[in-house]
Amino acid sequence: MVNQMFFMGIDIGSSGCKVSVVDEKGNIIKNSSKNYSFTYEGNTIELSPEMVYESTVEAIRAITDENPSLHIDAISAASFGEMVVLLDENDKVLTNSISYSDLRGQSQIREFSKEFGEDNIYSVTGTTPDAMYSLAKLLWFKENRRDIFSKTKKICLFADFILQKFGADYHMDYSLASRTQMFDITHRCWSDEIVSRLGIDKSILPPLVPSGTPVGTISKKASADLGIEEGTLILAGGHDQCFASLGAGIIHEGMALDGMGSNECVVPVFSTPMINETMKESSFACVPYLLEGKYVTYAFNRTSGSVIDWYKKLRQNISYDELFENIENSPSRVLFLPHFAGAATPYMDDDATGAIAGLDLSVTPDEVTKGIIDGLNYEIKINLDALKKAGHRVSKLYVSGGLSKNDKVLQTKADILGMDVCRLETSQAGTVAVAILGSVAKGIYSDIERAVEKIVRIDKIFTPDMENHKKYALRYEKYKKMYENIKNITKRN
Repeated sequence: MVNQMFFMGIDIGSSGCKVSVVDEKGNIIKNSSKNYSFTYEGNTIELSPEMVYESTVEAIRAITDENPSLHIDAISAASFGEMVVLLDENDKVLTNSISYSDLRGQSQIREFSKEFGEDNIYSVTGTTPDAMYSLAKLLWFKENRRDIFSKTKKICLFADFILQKFGADYHMDYSLASRTQMFDITHRCWSDEIVSRLGIDKSILPPLVPSGTPVGTISKKASADLGIEEGTLILAGGHDQCFASLGAGIIHEGMALDGMGSNECVVPVFSTPMINETMKESSFACVPYLLEGKYVTYAFNRTSGSVIDWYKKLRQNISYDELFENIENSPSRVLFLPHFAGAATPYMDDDATGAIAGLDLSVTPDEVTKGIIDGLNYEIKINLDALKKAGHRVSKLYVSGGLSKNDKVLQTKADILGMDVCRLETSQAGTVAVAILGSVAKGIYSDIERAVEKIVRIDKIFTPDMENHKKYALRYEKYKKMYENIKNITKRN
């Protein structure tokens, strides 16, 4: 009989960090959070690594101070990717991290891709050249802040930066490394050619490990700061989307997580690297997953819950229950294009804007609500169709996040996509992933597949109404024409 174990998961997000304690069965025991914010100056968007660390410490202390006898068996962290933390020879942060949405590095990565070859970059890294990746930011520092670039002796992303502050060895997991655009996804190593053309010594890049690998223990100093016992096991973290997918039990081909938060991201898993022209044209990255030999991609819409919030405010801030209460279980007459922050995959058009079509004097607010929900799901279907064209078919969707709590929203999703939609018991799938990795590291379960079988739980399955699906399919054909037909009218520039 194994004594009850507790694992601490840290989720480093763009607007704040969340800390959760979960047991070996995946039950959430304690939660805490701390907000922080980017700094904006002109066209620059930056985040302070020290502020993120301090906020993480505060969020952890809120749990450990209230529960001083709580024993943590292992700790790990997930974070967004791309945003690079530069450290000097004494592990001191040299500068703020440039946001993935900050366009600095755009001209540098354009020149780099001309020299190296856009197809070569994609075939090696599984990513298309873009200013959001770490490589572009490093190229910008090299050209514009040589004083910082020359002093850089370690390069981190946020999850491994936080864990190293806790006492972990210098490391980076594969899923985060793939967001740097310097990682060879086939051989799972740093690309010698890309690194040499960047002009850095490869020795300053961290050793690479799979997520869940033991990478150290809580140091004496970190123990005093955090209220966690010295010597507590630290496990390598990873990219937040990968962690959420594992926590949702996404381990077999045909399965995908649909994270329905402020934005919406579908993460399917496949067994071989998916690198082909269709994937490239759709800007679908190929990312090493947390299971050995598996890969995922990210098909996403930059606005989802955030669009619902926008419309909710226009409706005098009515409650979510009131907003969805009277919507019909049928296609709306209103067609809604949700490109409120540009178009994501498969278009990747930063200048695109949203649009509403089909309005007349008889349209009701509830029809507009339903049109928004339909549009969000049509956009996901466009991505799933692009994935199918690239050679990967999603047959079952697992959902988490705020919008997944509403039954009508999920029934619409099932009817539009024509597939089962499974709602998870917990909305904190990333934390559940820590329990999965921790329970395997501690020997509770023999492998990740066994841990997923025991820990991940489904709340409800929504089965598509295929007659309704046919009706949605007719509207979808009209929706598919919206982006191309109006982009030159509505685009920002």
